[in-house]
Amino acid sequence: MKRHETDKLDRLLSSRLKNALGEDGRADWPDVCGRAGTSRALWRWSRRRVLVVAGVLVLIAGAAGASTGIIPWLKTEPAQTPPPVYPICAANDVTGALYLHEVPSSRPGLSGEITLLNKGEANCALQGDPKVSLLDDGVNVANLQVGLFPEVKSVFTPDSKKYSYLASQTLIGRVTEPLEQKSWIYLWWENWCGQNSGKLDLRLEIPNGTTLELPVTKVPSCVDSAKPSLLSLDQAQGAHLPPAESPPFARRSSQTGRESLSR
Repeated sequence: MKRHETDKLDRLLSSRLKNALGEDGRADWPDVCGRAGTSRALWRWSRRRVLVVAGVLVLIAGAAGASTGIIPWLKTEPAQTPPPVYPICAANDVTGALYLHEVPSSRPGLSGEITLLNKGEANCALQGDPKVSLLDDGVNVANLQVGLFPEVKSVFTPDSKKYSYLASQTLIGRVTEPLEQKSWIYLWWENWCGQNSGKLDLRLEIPNGTTLELPVTKVPSCVDSAKPSLLSLDQAQGAHLPPAESPPFARRSSQTGRESLSR
């Protein structure tokens, strides 16, 4: 565009702006836009668009502020529900059986387990350490040395950190529950050089007052007659409660309960 044409256009716009100004010096912007060739509808649409965009920006800013201020990160751990505490089993509610079997090992001896069952109506637990002795035809055999495995601190009192869900208790499986709900004490027996009259019993005296005399059907071989027979006990494996939503187990008869102790 030539210079004199540009000057002519500037004078035209200045004249239109001067005519649009009122006596108070304020401009009638709709009139200015009309004189400049811009429609009122277009101006109004642009204003609405600006308001919409501004509203969206306000919402985004508010959401960003809420996401950082309402839910702060907490360094503290939530309080945990304390584990249940079960009553100690009554003396007449605990029964058991002894199983011994040979295992391929360079160390001669027998491994086995004592199965413990709760005959009572409610869940219960055992604590402490039992006293174990060997009876030969009702007479205590003095050359039996009983101890715990090196890593075991107590038979019926598990580590509270490892077994926190049992509140440092050994829950005893019930006769009415399936096999995986039973309780076990694993043991190792070696070097039996005593006389075997065929009436050996393992006597288990539990701190709750239960005394079990469990028949011994197999004995380990004699390795050194100058040393005592050694019986080592492991930590009892407590039963787990069945899920709360599981249906209750049907009560078995006393004969079926006795059969559940045999394999």
